[in-house]
Amino acid sequence: MNSQIHNKFLKTQNDDGKKHQAYAMEVSRLKKAKAMCEDNSDCSEYQRLGGENRLIEIEPLVSKEREINYAKKKVGMDTGRENQFQKEKDPTAVNIAKVTKDSDHSGPSTTNKIMSNDQAVQTKKKNILTNDQALTEEISSIRYLIEYMNNNNKKQNL
Repeated sequence: MNSQIHNKFLKTQNDDGKKHQAYAMEVSRLKKAKAMCEDNSDCSEYQRLGGENRLIEIEPLVSKEREINYAKKKVGMDTGRENQFQKEKDPTAVNIAKVTKDSDHSGPSTTNKIMSNDQAVQTKKKNILTNDQALTEEISSIRYLIEYMNNNNKKQNL
């Protein structure tokens, strides 16, 4: 249901009036009952809800409000409403793509790291570790994790 019209109050010629959502649900029930009437020849529900007269009375109300709301949205879509507050850009301007996420350019930026190849050199140095060094680092990190988990369990048990 459309949030802009679901609370809109509508009136028919015979009723005091209801919200758009209530009429839309009534139209839906009438259409289902009409389909069941045509398929199974069981028209009791359809007649109980008001039958063809009630459907003819409220269906135009619901569809008219939906069309009015859609027309407003369609005009906005066609005119580019989402862009109405943006300044027009110079079509001949040439811009350099921004590579960093933050606005602080004082430190080493990603582009400088790539250009100077410092980052690749640092990762190669880390990968050159011997198998013994890598194994001892792995064991020490596992020991730290076990110790951390034991201390955390002791705190929870107190």
